[in-house]
Amino acid sequence: GIDFYNRVIDTCRKYNVEPLVTLYHYDLPQPMFEQGGWENRATVDAYEEYVKVCFKEFGDKVNYWATINEPNYETLCCYGFGNYPPNVKNLERRWKAMYHLMLASARAIKAYRNMGFKGMIGLVSDSYPIEILKDNEGYREAKRLADIFFNTSVNDTCIKGYYPDEYVSHLTKLGYDLSYMLEEDKEVFQEGTVDYLGVNAYCRFLVKPCSGGETKMEANNTGDSSKNEEMEIKDWCALDDDPNTEKTPWGTEIYPKSVYDMLMEFKELYP
Repeated sequence: GIDFYNRVIDTCRKYNVEPLVTLYHYDLPQPMFEQGGWENRATVDAYEEYVKVCFKEFGDKVNYWATINEPNYETLCCYGFGNYPPNVKNLERRWKAMYHLMLASARAIKAYRNMGFKGMIGLVSDSYPIEILKDNEGYREAKRLADIFFNTSVNDTCIKGYYPDEYVSHLTKLGYDLSYMLEEDKEVFQEGTVDYLGVNAYCRFLVKPCSGGETKMEANNTGDSSKNEEMEIKDWCALDDDPNTEKTPWGTEIYPKSVYDMLMEFKELYP
């Protein structure tokens, strides 16, 4: 494996292509998955050992690194939609797995710097501008909660170096067991902030207050336009719909302005 990636990196260099290496992109080894995957803190330890090998072997050739790709979307598919292994619908487990992904990222960044490398290391986040069609208290609260759920739970953590208080408070309010959030992790998050945030932009999320029912999350995995993606997350928010906006066969809005809106929001939030 090391020889193969040395050839890949060397070929990039030969043709003046600057490599950006993503260290983890949904590709968890099967033995780690069978031991609990990202719900198990031991996976964080294993990931740290793995990235140290990568830094040692390739650090003199690679100047740009991404620790984790889309911790939000991966865990949403694993534990929300249930269309990625372990194929369950349990948001309490989702938050635990995502916490460990974020901790792994911070530990990787800390290790990279401690090993004396001077390149740029960051995280790639799927991020979404959150909008509402009505301006009232219920809709504004749905927007606030959606922003925590989809954006700041990842972006604030890796940029500012701590989990947002309103995020932790809301999980506590929901009665979730947060014993996996250890006090000593706080220093790791502070020392493992990103040099850059990579942004994968897909669409905006139009949200509205929940109807009061149970969580319902169904993904459109086929591109069949008759099967719309559904998302109502109990105690958080529900997806809304603008019938005047064109959509792809996958049910995603075609709304290019959302990319601009998101970047302008980031400019304000993270100067």
